[in-house]
Amino acid sequence: IVAFATVTILIPTMYAFVCCLILIYVINKEVLDAIVDMLEKTIIQQLNNYVELLQFNFMQTGMIDEAIHDSIVSQNKIVEKHAREILKVLESDDLDRDLSNYLRNTNNPFLKELMCICVTVFLYGDTERDNGSSFLYNIKKLKERLGLELENINDISYNFKFHTILTMPPIFLTIYLITWARGTI
Repeated sequence: IVAFATVTILIPTMYAFVCCLILIYVINKEVLDAIVDMLEKTIIQQLNNYVELLQFNFMQTGMIDEAIHDSIVSQNKIVEKHAREILKVLESDDLDRDLSNYLRNTNNPFLKELMCICVTVFLYGDTERDNGSSFLYNIKKLKERLGLELENINDISYNFKFHTILTMPPIFLTIYLITWARGTI
């Protein structure tokens, strides 16, 4: 509202009006995208912490359902909810239906992968892979992908910081360029 009022008072042209509307849209979109990115980064960080605890607890107990239950801590609110959903699916009477519902309703690929790893180990047991646990091997690979994703998010947010602010001044400065060009003709 402030940007719109300022532009319409200082530069009362249709071009300035359209530029101001575009500016308002872009700023609102950037704010919403920043909030979504922050939440996604939080989920990935919490999931990384949870997977680390899950790995430790599985090495202690050797049972997937107990490891999931023991790994739930109240610090990771978002992932705690998903861990409880994984436990519900594992304890369900109709595992296939509940698994497909969870996979359909979850957007995060890392949470889906964790669910599939847990269900597979729960149903078929833990097998040997490279002289170690198949579950722990898959969890290790998941942690590597989570670490890479966190690095990518940090790199992207650093590289594109203030890009919106830097692209808007040339649009408004063209008003003065147009005025100058009309005055010299």
